Amino acid sequence: MSIPELNILVHDYLQLDSEIKQKTIEANNIKEKLKSELEARNVEELAVGEHIVRYRNVVSSTFNLSAFKDQFENLYTLFIKQIPSKKFSIS
Repeated sequence: MSIPELNILVHDYLQLDSEIKQKTIEANNIKEKLKSELEARNVEELAVGEHIVRYRNVVSSTFNLSAFKDQFENLYTLFIKQIPSKKFSIS
């Protein structure tokens, strides 16, 4: 591929990436409006046409890695696995 062709690809990529970020912001704004509406109605579920919108409390369990590392550093280091990877960026 030539440099001009690569330049076009980079330009197209950056344009699409920008559009995705903008659409993500728009989608998040809509999501927040829907969540606010469910909270204002004091409901966890609402039938909207052919869709059901839900916003409910859930309980999740997470592993506190920082506390584990602080208390059991030797055990923590036994299970660390470094994995090589590549990072893509355009500047």
